[in-house]
Amino acid sequence: LRLVKVLLQKKDYQEAEHYLQESLSKFPKDAESWYYLADVEYKLGKKQEALEAVQKSYSLLPTQQSKDLYLQLINN
Repeated sequence: LRLVKVLLQKKDYQEAEHYLQESLSKFPKDAESWYYLADVEYKLGKKQEALEAVQKSYSLLPTQQSKDLYLQLINN
């Protein structure tokens, strides 16, 4: 996930999304990657996809961080 964090700092959301989708195709139970995918998709204006990704993240590993992002998505 180091590469994703670098891409996020550069605001290269398209590339981060691509990398995360590729990673999740190999490791579909990686809650942290689902969380980052939700964040990236939200920043790309893909609200529905972001909601689905954050719900997946939360179902795998319920964290306050995922819950906060979910609440942010449904309130915007």
